[in-house]
Amino acid sequence: PRQNVPAIMFTVLLGVYIVTGYSYLCFHKHNLDGMWWGSLMFWAVRQSTFNLFFDLTRCYALFTYFSAGFWKFYREVWNAEGHFAVILKADAIPYMVEHGGTLKAQIISWLLLHPQMLDIIMMGTCIIQVSYVVGFFTKRVDWLFFLFAISFHIMSLVLLRAYFIEFTPILITLLPLKLLYSKRD
Repeated sequence: PRQNVPAIMFTVLLGVYIVTGYSYLCFHKHNLDGMWWGSLMFWAVRQSTFNLFFDLTRCYALFTYFSAGFWKFYREVWNAEGHFAVILKADAIPYMVEHGGTLKAQIISWLLLHPQMLDIIMMGTCIIQVSYVVGFFTKRVDWLFFLFAISFHIMSLVLLRAYFIEFTPILITLLPLKLLYSKRD
């Protein structure tokens, strides 16, 4: 814990990798941002500094989901009929052509035949994402935010082949970690 130089070096190198890699690709994703923010916690030498960085990482996680929902409301796609169906079609058609008989292909086909279900999923997801703003005022519902985020990541992976594995570790900041530690006398 007293040796924070490797942690600082990791954060700097990861930052350089993110900027260089995505600049070279001419494509920007946010999947490594969570790992970068999470690495800041390990700069801390004192417990109070670690707690501050831990809370800042928690706020970043909350902001990420809130801003995703807010952006969908701002662009007015949260309730646009058939919007999620178009996204799913564009992403799933190659998979369905290659793996037509699988259970996943059948589920996607059923969802595409019932676009109203996709509209409900889209609206529900956006409303839940915007509700992450509550986390800035209280930690009481963090475990719900954690469960939703994990469910969202799994749903995105299964339906859209969008992975968030690099972002997922910072969700630990939403768990009630104090329950895991015993109080010492």
